[in-house]
Amino acid sequence: MSIKKDLNIIRAVRAAGFNLVDSKSVGTDDGACWEATLAQGRTKLARVSNGGFGGPDETRFLETQKLSITVIRKALNEFFAIPEVQDVVRQNLVEQKGYELEYKHIDQEQFDAAKAEIDAKPVVASEEAVEMTVSYPADAHELLKRVKRQLKTNILFKIEDQSNDAAASWYEVKAADTPANRAKLRERHKIDYFIADLVAGL
Repeated sequence: MSIKKDLNIIRAVRAAGFNLVDSKSVGTDDGACWEATLAQGRTKLARVSNGGFGGPDETRFLETQKLSITVIRKALNEFFAIPEVQDVVRQNLVEQKGYELEYKHIDQEQFDAAKAEIDAKPVVASEEAVEMTVSYPADAHELLKRVKRQLKTNILFKIEDQSNDAAASWYEVKAADTPANRAKLRERHKIDYFIADLVAGL
């Protein structure tokens, strides 16, 4: 996804009263070792983690005597009602089918039919869906932390009609982010937007 979409899902999830807490990540030779907890307000609902050994993500619902699994599932249904969260789940499911197409486990017609079914079906708050939607914002949160660090000393911006809109594909200039410096940059580059404007309020 693009940095706009990465930050937009953080904003949408927070606006609906949810957040990721206790998020941490460390790189390993086989991928990231990470964990993050999905919370509604101050109530922790589910913890998703990966040991960084190349295996799948794992989910643990944080059921207690005061917090039943019924209440957790009700909150998760509210979480999965967020349109941006639904988009993440559908995108992941389509990507999985894309791999099957790439490795010729299915043909184009089967892929198109599967994609149409994914797009038409409501998103269900399954364990797999929780893993998809927690791991994605967890990555977005790491991106947000990195961007905020860079913004302390740099101006970050995207160029108009830039073909690569990947999350980290921006330009940076070591300078204070002032109106005067922005004006100078606009004289030299066809700037689409400044990253600091996307981060504002997050």
